[in-house]
Amino acid sequence: MDRVKDWLDGLRYGRPAWFWVLMFATGSVVCAFGFMLLPDTPMLRAMGITGVQRRISASTHGVSWSMRALINRDGATECIQVFGNVEGVDYGGMVVVTVAQADNWRQFSLTLANTQVTDLMGVARIIAKLKAENARFDIYPQGQTVVWIHNVPLNVKLIEAGVAKPDPNPPTNIYDRAFATYYWEIAKGRESDAGR
Repeated sequence: MDRVKDWLDGLRYGRPAWFWVLMFATGSVVCAFGFMLLPDTPMLRAMGITGVQRRISASTHGVSWSMRALINRDGATECIQVFGNVEGVDYGGMVVVTVAQADNWRQFSLTLANTQVTDLMGVARIIAKLKAENARFDIYPQGQTVVWIHNVPLNVKLIEAGVAKPDPNPPTNIYDRAFATYYWEIAKGRESDAGR
């Protein structure tokens, strides 16, 4: 502790400009940290503080996932889009979906893009709540799928809920791009109410 005090005293008297820059930066970080720790209360929501906290948090996540997408550049740009409903999850962690084809409905299983299911029952509970919702399925050549419900990727919802985790070594950056896009939309204030 004495070393830190001596170092700060040396900086304060030897290089006062650097000392004040350090103090300002430290104070800014402490204030920002305190701001982000403010609780979610009706009054703070009405003042818009909770929204600002959400946008700041989304910006940091957007930067993180954008960097991850850049690092892993192997990504498919072409996908097949189909529409239908999520029905459930099978024992292998694949999402069971129903898709309209011609005059009938077809049911099959899809692999969630770059997502590893860690809590099968938790995934089943989340999907049960979304069963009646319309969904878009972006199916990529590698068989990886991003499931969009209310402009929010289901892959993201599962990770945020703690029932899945991102693949640490994804074969493509499909999911990373979807995750980054989702967070940048929140940061810009363009999220849908259903995505909250």
